[in-house]
Amino acid sequence: MKPLNELPVEELHIVYKSPEWYALRRQGIGGSDAAAILGLSPWKSNLELWQEKVGEIEPSTETNDLMLLGTEAEEPIVHLFALEHPQYEVIDFKESVFKRGFQIASIDAGLVEKETGRKGGLEIKYTTPMSRRAWDEWDGKVPEHYYPQVIHYLSTTGWDFWILRVRFRSFGAEGEIITSEKEYFFEREKVKDDIQVVEEYETTFWKSIEERKRPGVKLPLV
Repeated sequence: MKPLNELPVEELHIVYKSPEWYALRRQGIGGSDAAAILGLSPWKSNLELWQEKVGEIEPSTETNDLMLLGTEAEEPIVHLFALEHPQYEVIDFKESVFKRGFQIASIDAGLVEKETGRKGGLEIKYTTPMSRRAWDEWDGKVPEHYYPQVIHYLSTTGWDFWILRVRFRSFGAEGEIITSEKEYFFEREKVKDDIQVVEEYETTFWKSIEERKRPGVKLPLV
């Protein structure tokens, strides 16, 4: 297997959440898989992910109101970002998937820094923290199960930076909706060591899929 950094990046024209998109997810490692591979996902272990990839179990396609709300909110938040950040050209990649070897990346939007031509990506999160601990996870940092997703995208695309824009929703004493937003900026050069770590874990995990050897279990954090 060639090192990832020696492989070309392909842009495949596949519509987000189409049958072809779901099929491709089974054939590679996506951004939402990275946390499970590192044992950081609160939703599944690396073994459960391995079982999905080798076809032992079916991936869950279950959705709820919060998940649907987050999906529907992505496009208007991207549009608002474009209005507020004229220094970037914002590119719609909803009908594209980036692929490098076994790595795949479906991104919310691409960015080009107009002054320099540097390339980056935009990731949108819409979340309703339900506890003080959940709020604290976003205080000056991002939750550890979201961070590997950003690192995976930087690795797969080879781009220079990534911006994570998060919209928070909470409720007041009278049930009124209270919203706020934060942005987190990730410069490739500053996280290059983390990129290397994620690539090493993903390469080892993918090799276990190709050889159909169960990986050692990394339990999800609670």
